[in-house]
Amino acid sequence: MFELPDWCHPDCKTSFHDEECCRRKADLVLDSRFLEQRLSVADEMIACLGYSSLQAVPYILDIDLDYFRTERATQPPDSSLFLALACGAIAITIATEPEYVVSERLDETVTAERNLKALLRLLGDK
Repeated sequence: MFELPDWCHPDCKTSFHDEECCRRKADLVLDSRFLEQRLSVADEMIACLGYSSLQAVPYILDIDLDYFRTERATQPPDSSLFLALACGAIAITIATEPEYVVSERLDETVTAERNLKALLRLLGDK
């Protein structure tokens, strides 16, 4: 298991991350630029095991619905990398855990049911 630092979104240029900055990050969690930033570090880490990239080995894409804290989170400007990850996975698991979705959300309208429908719609667009 690799654990990556909790970076801000790629457009952030500030050293102090306020509420607006945190919301922008929450909105972009599936955006390709956001994911590229994280995957590049993961690729460096897995290189020490002799693999060229994380996507070069079989993987399970494990999705937790509480990761999507805003309505916009499941509507990324560019979902191409997320969809490529989904297509390359040998399996996809989705943890619904409605109580965690409610406890982590930033928008009152975010629920596990809503996130699941939006995620399935996004995956179906592929």
